[in-house]
Amino acid sequence: WRDWSSDVCSSDLNQAFEEKVIKPLESRFTMGLRMKGNFTYCGIRVESHDDGSISLDQDEYLDSIEDIQLDKKRWKEEESSCTPDELTIFRGKLGELMWLSGQTRPDLGMITSSLASRVADLKVSDLAMAQAALDMARGTRYKIWYRPILKDVDQLGLHVFFDAIL
Repeated sequence: WRDWSSDVCSSDLNQAFEEKVIKPLESRFTMGLRMKGNFTYCGIRVESHDDGSISLDQDEYLDSIEDIQLDKKRWKEEESSCTPDELTIFRGKLGELMWLSGQTRPDLGMITSSLASRVADLKVSDLAMAQAALDMARGTRYKIWYRPILKDVDQLGLHVFFDAIL
């Protein structure tokens, strides 16, 4: 078991939180990147608000995703099987949509799940569905909000989530 953490992201929380939570964590674990306040991390914009809440969105990431480019004639061949190159394009778009869905856009969960089930027998109509999902995501902007629930930092409990790095 290692006493190490790669990154710490926090909002502009009060001084008591900094003293009672962040500093003890930093004294126990080796920290890499430390970001505070408003920042973008892995395509996720984190904003701290005056009321102590934190919002997350991926609008800039979403705007960077390119449309699926197909010849107009090819778009009309809806029931045709996709070429290997089209399959590669689809997988890329699916990955981008799944990143959105898994981080800040749970509203895209159903469509990304449905699209993922189509990979084995991909048709041009599935490419159109992926493009439509991307268009829908661009037309609806959402934020995930975390509102403060504690008035006293001494009531704080710590929940730890980590990835495969052990």
